[in-house]
Amino acid sequence: MVSGRPALPRRGPTVGGPGRRETGVVDQRAAGEVMPSYGAKDLNKRVSVLGFTGSQSCDSGDIECLPEILHRLFERHRSTHIVTGACIGFDAQVHLLTGVVDLSVKRLVIVPADHKKVDARVMSDSTNVDYVQMPDGTSYRDRNEEIIRCSTVMAGFWTGKRAYNGTFMTLRIADRCSKLSAEDIFEAGILTDEEARYLYYP
Repeated sequence: MVSGRPALPRRGPTVGGPGRRETGVVDQRAAGEVMPSYGAKDLNKRVSVLGFTGSQSCDSGDIECLPEILHRLFERHRSTHIVTGACIGFDAQVHLLTGVVDLSVKRLVIVPADHKKVDARVMSDSTNVDYVQMPDGTSYRDRNEEIIRCSTVMAGFWTGKRAYNGTFMTLRIADRCSKLSAEDIFEAGILTDEEARYLYYP
């Protein structure tokens, strides 16, 4: 639990519990299985929503490049909303820098049930921000799927690692949902953007 702030309301059903609502976005890890909704508004039926996934490691070089990348993404996708995941690293930096790059972009933060890696700076923000707290018992994967469900297109900052890598897993799910293109994959760490894209689409 992040200290120094009031607890967020927990919205939506627990996984597999009564009231689970189908959304029509299929996660192909299991044929026919549908992602549940955890209370975020269905923004993507009305506006352009850009979702983000990224490494928890974000160095000064990454941060320096982010404003220009965000500006290009907002311009290319004409995004009026973004969705991020509240944690340290790229989640936090994308959220915070969006407030600098374009104050008109509304920000939705999907907060994981486990707050150990949540960035307190994200949770203390109040300008053009909505929060959705994932229910107890849900995983980071559930949080990542909720980000995808709420988005019309996804962008990712990836280190190139595949094994036991949450960013790669999220990119794969977004790809299967037809919400990812190569030009929206960016490097994290020592790779170039081209190397990250080549590793994802060899």
